Amino acid sequence: MAKKKSRTETKLDYLNELKLNTDIKFVKKELCKLLSSKNNIIAAKAAKVSADSNIRDLIKNLLSAFDYFMNNPQKNDKGCIAKEVIIESLDKMEYDQDDIFIRGINHHQFEPAYPKPVDTAGMLRAKSLFALYRLNNKNIFFILSDLLFDSELCVRYAAIKVLSQLCCDESELLLRVKIKAFDDEIKIIADCFSALMNINPMRSLLFIEKYLNSNDPIIAENAAFAIGESQSKEGLNTLIRFRENAIFSKNQNIVLLPVALTKLDKAFEYLIQVVENESKISAVAALKALKIYGHNEKYRNIIQKIVEKKKDDEILKIFEKEFIKE
Repeated sequence: MAKKKSRTETKLDYLNELKLNTDIKFVKKELCKLLSSKNNIIAAKAAKVSADSNIRDLIKNLLSAFDYFMNNPQKNDKGCIAKEVIIESLDKMEYDQDDIFIRGINHHQFEPAYPKPVDTAGMLRAKSLFALYRLNNKNIFFILSDLLFDSELCVRYAAIKVLSQLCCDESELLLRVKIKAFDDEIKIIADCFSALMNINPMRSLLFIEKYLNSNDPIIAENAAFAIGESQSKEGLNTLIRFRENAIFSKNQNIVLLPVALTKLDKAFEYLIQVVENESKISAVAALKALKIYGHNEKYRNIIQKIVEKKKDDEILKIFEKEFIKE
């Protein structure tokens, strides 16, 4: 015997049916009722359907629902489920008043967890930030200077993404400050490197180049990747110059894949020389980096000739594995 559905499950099924209903007047009437639900899961689903259907007359209902779930939020909206979807829905419907999104970025909701309470409002703050960016909020840089150091990882990622999209001197400065201040999550620093190279490649190259000498090999590697992904001649020259001046082979080889990522002819020629003339460790690292060029038959033939000339079984096996399709 099939298990009887709960009232919540039944309402959610009904909301899925409403999405397919072409009687907009009827759908609007039903969504009005469901948006006033005290059940945060149902209200969240109703908000999503409202946005998907783009029924702008329901914006006032979404605002009222948000007010309700902001009252005693740990009880009324555990997990910040409803508020997060309401903010996302208002943004999708291009709601043009920023007050509610300001409330969103300032909301923290700590709920019991082991070993310490967790803030469940991270995504609410992140989505509120994207809405304020869309609205070109006049205080956006002040907001970002705070959210770059938010306790929640998703908020910091959102701040970096917005700074990259703003693409101006102010965002460049904030990203530099964030790198200098560091972050326990290395990918945050990596994203800052990439964002800087997106905003101002030439000026940022000089800044990021310093991190190639970082005592933390992961930081150094991510700096190299950001430079390589810029696919600039200047970036390639920086990577090659660093490698030629590096004392330890380990530091030399972390830049080989970033060199390949530039996808420049000079990069290919340089990597070929490494395979042909340098130690086995370096030759193997360069050969693996050259896989980026493997789709090009001309380049692949050149690589094969160099590998065969080496007469090294290990290097030949790597070539067969990386470049020869089954």
